[in-house]
Amino acid sequence: MKGHLKIVEDNGEFSLIKISIPKIILSKDELRLLEKLEFDPVKSDGILKQIIELKQKNHATIRSSIKELKKVLRNNYEKVFFITIRRYFFIGLLITLITVIGFGAFGNSE
Repeated sequence: MKGHLKIVEDNGEFSLIKISIPKIILSKDELRLLEKLEFDPVKSDGILKQIIELKQKNHATIRSSIKELKKVLRNNYEKVFFITIRRYFFIGLLITLITVIGFGAFGNSE
């Protein structure tokens, strides 16, 4: 997530570490995902880190975060691609109907 999370592998076990001072600002959708994850405070090398282990015990938290992200992305893209472009569909439909009616009314009757 744009430098806000770091994936770490330690002896075949994976964890997500939350970076305290990120370099890039997240979108609202990514912030919602990050807030949904429940990090555990862990002291490592004298530094307090926020970590979530990618283990079965955290499956529900991670799964709910993924579901939330999918829902938000689906809603946002449906607005952009379907609602915004809807007017072009109706303009095309209107042109098609005028063309079909025009050919029907003025076409050759031979």
